[in-house]
Amino acid sequence: LQAEDRLQDRVIASGETLLITDTQQDGQNGRLSHADVRSVLVVPLRAGESEASVIGLLYLHSTLEDAFSPDLVRYSEALAAQVALTVGYARRYQELEHVAEARMRELGQANRALTWERSRLETLLRIASELSISLDLDLVLNRTLSLLKAAVGAHEGAIFLVNPVTSGEHWAVGSDPWAMNHGQALAQWVTEQHQAAIVPDLSRDPRWQSGERGQPVQESPQLRSGLAVPLVATGDVLGVLMLLHSQPDAFSDEDLRLVKAAANQVAVAINNAELYRLIRDQAERLGRMLREQHVEATKNRAILEGVADGVMVVDVEGRITLLNAAAERILGLGRREMLCRSTDEFLGLLGGGARSWAEAITRWAHGPVPHQEGTFLAERLDIEGRTVSVHLAPVFLGDEFIGSVSVFRDISKEVEVDRLKSDFVSTASHELRTPMTAIKGYADLLLLGAGGPLTEQQRKFLTIIQSNADRLMLLIYDLLDLSRIETGRIGLNPKPVHLDEVIRRVIAILNGRKAQEGKDIRIEVEVAPDLPLVLVDETRVTQILTNLVDNAYNYTLPGGQITIRARPLEGAVEVSVADTGIGISREELPHIFERFYRADHPVVQRTPGTGLGLAIVKHLVELHNGHVWVESEPDKGSTFRFLLPIA
Repeated sequence: LQAEDRLQDRVIASGETLLITDTQQDGQNGRLSHADVRSVLVVPLRAGESEASVIGLLYLHSTLEDAFSPDLVRYSEALAAQVALTVGYARRYQELEHVAEARMRELGQANRALTWERSRLETLLRIASELSISLDLDLVLNRTLSLLKAAVGAHEGAIFLVNPVTSGEHWAVGSDPWAMNHGQALAQWVTEQHQAAIVPDLSRDPRWQSGERGQPVQESPQLRSGLAVPLVATGDVLGVLMLLHSQPDAFSDEDLRLVKAAANQVAVAINNAELYRLIRDQAERLGRMLREQHVEATKNRAILEGVADGVMVVDVEGRITLLNAAAERILGLGRREMLCRSTDEFLGLLGGGARSWAEAITRWAHGPVPHQEGTFLAERLDIEGRTVSVHLAPVFLGDEFIGSVSVFRDISKEVEVDRLKSDFVSTASHELRTPMTAIKGYADLLLLGAGGPLTEQQRKFLTIIQSNADRLMLLIYDLLDLSRIETGRIGLNPKPVHLDEVIRRVIAILNGRKAQEGKDIRIEVEVAPDLPLVLVDETRVTQILTNLVDNAYNYTLPGGQITIRARPLEGAVEVSVADTGIGISREELPHIFERFYRADHPVVQRTPGTGLGLAIVKHLVELHNGHVWVESEPDKGSTFRFLLPIA
């Protein structure tokens, strides 16, 4: 057999036909297993052209020497070729059979997968259809639960929703009482872990608890296995979908995939229902607000139409959006021709003073608006011989500038009355000054003894006449000053002035009065060493400072202090007169610069005065393009400050 093996190996290795005519003379192969074999023919069965394609051997032998002729060799080779071809076909057939069997198995698996996927998609489609039918959450969830139970063969089911108020609690929808009572613990675990769970045996799972005392419940004779999936939307767990079966290990991974896919749709439906509820509630609130706003707007429009003052509203682009009937009447313009047009188009029709008003509206429309309380512009318009006051103020919604409102009032009668009053005051003051001068002069002469010796009682009576004549002369001079200021008949002679010299003169006069009356009051002066010159009328500034210092002296009790300060401040000089006197109440502060106004404090009422000093101060400061204001607190004192331009 070893000799035959070597022959086969030679043919397989060479891939060529081997012919041995006499085995006894061929010493390469050794002794064959059959001693009487003399001739051997070995033909390879080749399935291809390469040497490695030998798939078998055709082995022939004979007891005769040189038994295989060339024709027989060629016939054997042809036969071997046919055999090799047949064997190759047979092998390929077997391989194809194996491939076909594998493909059939794969097709069967794919068909089963497709069938399951089709069933899954049909279930999901039905669930999607049910979810899209209605936004009634209870109805939709119960119908979805029934479809899922039928799809996976579950016997019971429940959907646990997270309580939005107390997120640690759940309530169940579409559940039998047993599952609802004992599924809380598993639902809580799924909610906290944000992951699904298949429970092969409920009786052995610690998560299947009653939740009341944390003790495992006895296994139910009806329910043994469970499947729970979280309902997740926008990253939040809205609830848990739970299915239960009476047999242990009843749910597969395919069931879990189906329920997960359905849970996604259910979560979206729950979220949509919640959004729908919120939108509906918000729409109802918005509707109520719109109705209320409409009613309020109607009321406001009725009020605007009923007020006697004209009202004009301008938007952020400077266009007129609202005009009431009073504004039409006062301005002499029609509402139709003014609405939705710029205020610049009516400058020529609104007379003098309208330019600064229109420029303020344009400036606010195209630039930053100062958002602070009290921002307004007051102007007077001369319209066809009438005087109209306009009060312009910006309107804000929060921090956003939304336009401006102008209030017009026909003050022609008030202006005429004021002019007549000023004329009367001026005329009366002039007429009173002549007799009062005579009264005061003759009283002074009599007191000096020009009429002869006086008794004590006569001197007393003349002193009273002199004192009251002085008070009347002071009132007359104040009235004349105020009349000249208001009618523009007073002139200023501005020049560079050292304020410290003016302050020293005023303080010298005050010290003389203090010494004469013996009143115990400290007087302090604080003037900055680098105080610049101011461009003012020295006489009028002396009058301003004298009035303020006299007021501080009159209303400061003995033991108090008066402090006069002067300091440079951003292109101007600030002068302040501070005292530790009786102070001014919050209610009286807005009226303190009005003509003839005097506070109700007993000290004020006992002190002689006309109530015109501060009004004159205010007018004189404003004539110098300055500003005056007061800071005060009752029983702690007052500080009057005013600004003057530097030279």
